Amino acid sequence: MKHRRRTSMLSALTTLVVLIMVFVVPESGSTHSGSEALAPFMQPGFQDEDPPPRGPTQVQSLTGDETVPLASDSAALILHTQMDYIGSWAVVSQNYEWPYHELDAEAADDFTVPSADGTWAVQSIDILGLCRWAPGNTFDCGSLSSANVRIYATAGNVPGIELYEAQLLPVTSGSLVSSDTRLYTIDLDVPAVLPSGTYWVSVQVNMDFAAGDFMWRERVVQNGNPFAFRNPGGGWGEGCTSWCAGHGNEPDLIFRLNGTKGNPMVIVLSTGAVEDVVLHETQPLLFATDASANAVLVVNTSSDSIVNSIPVGSAPWGLAISPDSSKVYVALSGGSALKVINTGSQSVSGTFTLSFSPKNAEYGGPGLLYITENSGTFEPIHIIDPSDGSEDDTFGNFYRGGEIAISPDGNTLCVGEPGLSPASVDCYDISTATPSLLISNSNVGSNLQTIDISSDGSLVYLACGSPYYLQARYLSTLNAAGQYDTGAYPESALDSADGEFLFGSGGDSTWVWDADAYQKFRILDHREVVFLAAGLDNRTVYASNDSLAIYHFTSFADLAWNHWSRSFIEGIFEAGLTSGFPDGTYRPNNNVTRAEMAAFLKKGIHGGSYAPPTPDGSHPFSDIAGHWAEAWMEDLYDEGLTSGYPDGTYRPQNQVTRAEMAAFLLKAKYGSSYSPPPASGGSFSDVAGHWAEAWIEQLAAEGITSGYPDGTYRPNNSVTRAEMAVFLVRTFNLPMP
Repeated sequence: MKHRRRTSMLSALTTLVVLIMVFVVPESGSTHSGSEALAPFMQPGFQDEDPPPRGPTQVQSLTGDETVPLASDSAALILHTQMDYIGSWAVVSQNYEWPYHELDAEAADDFTVPSADGTWAVQSIDILGLCRWAPGNTFDCGSLSSANVRIYATAGNVPGIELYEAQLLPVTSGSLVSSDTRLYTIDLDVPAVLPSGTYWVSVQVNMDFAAGDFMWRERVVQNGNPFAFRNPGGGWGEGCTSWCAGHGNEPDLIFRLNGTKGNPMVIVLSTGAVEDVVLHETQPLLFATDASANAVLVVNTSSDSIVNSIPVGSAPWGLAISPDSSKVYVALSGGSALKVINTGSQSVSGTFTLSFSPKNAEYGGPGLLYITENSGTFEPIHIIDPSDGSEDDTFGNFYRGGEIAISPDGNTLCVGEPGLSPASVDCYDISTATPSLLISNSNVGSNLQTIDISSDGSLVYLACGSPYYLQARYLSTLNAAGQYDTGAYPESALDSADGEFLFGSGGDSTWVWDADAYQKFRILDHREVVFLAAGLDNRTVYASNDSLAIYHFTSFADLAWNHWSRSFIEGIFEAGLTSGFPDGTYRPNNNVTRAEMAAFLKKGIHGGSYAPPTPDGSHPFSDIAGHWAEAWMEDLYDEGLTSGYPDGTYRPQNQVTRAEMAAFLLKAKYGSSYSPPPASGGSFSDVAGHWAEAWIEQLAAEGITSGYPDGTYRPNNSVTRAEMAVFLVRTFNLPMP
């Protein structure tokens, strides 16, 4: 159920930086035929001179302060924008088909995620682009089939290590901003999550040679570094087979990043090398080994802060916690001992001397500890009595002592052997004091890193150096059940407490998957980490990247962890009352429409799995036929909760006021015949004499609303989707995570 830290880290890549002073503009004088015709850079000799007539390199000029309207989904924030000061030049950024790959070119520009924002989840990118044929012949590309998006770490004034790549993403064609230049939007299939820092983004359009060259428009004002360019095949003859720094009169590219802030929320505590963690079952406490300090740290999981440091001795490594969470057992790999911590007093209550150097520890079976050796040879697993530290038995013979995981019921132990090719996994019945082998597989890949057993006890998750994906295998047979693609060198795998998500790392990224669908759900980070434990709230995971890293994430791409309504929105999501929008957003600040309200209320009344009958036209509404929510609105009418407007309409797209919602909620809770008690006038300062005063007063009396801090209810304001979540949770007594 826990993971052990890998002892070696992948080495960082080194990027060759080539500096060349250039203007980004095709040369004049010939047709589309490669490097001699339309080189994307001018000669460096022009740098200190007036630029020559631009001819074929010049694209239609726009006014310097013109900006481009947002074309991406309105649920997204503008995270970074440089869509103004549009210049007259452009640069090729295109992936050509064979045999023209020598012309493949990539442009990139830098941006910064401020530390105050925590993290950015980039969901889409807007750029301006045009196409060209021969010199002087630029034209509107129209629709584009696909593009590749990459995000890089910074290496000074050029891109460094690649952190994110998404290929063949659909491109949405937006409006023309001039006769040959169009706004294009690329939606990322999985958001690129970026902690604070400086990055580079590139957009490379996939387009055949015969269709022309795609060119990314430039900007005359510089933000950060000038943009960079590379042409690995050398077909443009500019010597930029690795990244070149470009600058000149138009030093930047036109682009905009859209997405959300604060989801996930990443917190890195100032600790030493953390090898293992365990969570208290009933208290908001986490215990973590800090080998550099020879201590066990105590973390308050409510505040994500270190509240204590308990000295334990030399090189603490693995941790095990008793079923009642009263004791934590600490394996001292440098001291041949086991320390016992009383979790109530947060102090050492005992020391057991061992005959070996312990490494990993797990609690399971009939109340026993299972401990591996800190060894570079083949060693058994030791069974230790937690009451006195005596060694009851040993079993097996595993390289480096093995990596172990125990099933949630405590009855099955699986052990994998790291550092071997092929790697093997053995699973044992430990329901009695004498373990017995259940199943074995001697070839599950190579160089096993971590092993985990799923929260329902049906699957074994493996991260091995090869294959390049996380493996899911049936516990009963150890046969393959599925895979989660990570890229090279998977690091760790761990599922959430409810089994809904799988956390995995590899390829310099950390991911969350929908465990059942085997689909990537969210990126958590672009750092190499080893996952150690999943939080009990199913939206938190703890990992080691030398220090202790805490990742909080939400079910929706646009819902920040610290949003005031997060717990309520998660509550209606878990109850099945909403699945959000197809793009993975919830849009908490959008106003609720009468159509959405119908679906929310009916699911609140009958449960998240409820589906309305097929509409039969029994309703009197003249304006809902064919609407996506027609069945819900007709069902709301059939239940007597609405009669619509006097003119025979329902007005599905109208927004719902807070006054109207008070009446709808109470009728949904108590039935269509319900009427509230007469108003006493003692609720909110702004509802006296309002037609819904009695409804609003009763809503407050039942604890469904407390209004605003200034003592108002604001009955004529529209209800937001965030407020709707609060109303639903409180009206129908839904649990919150």
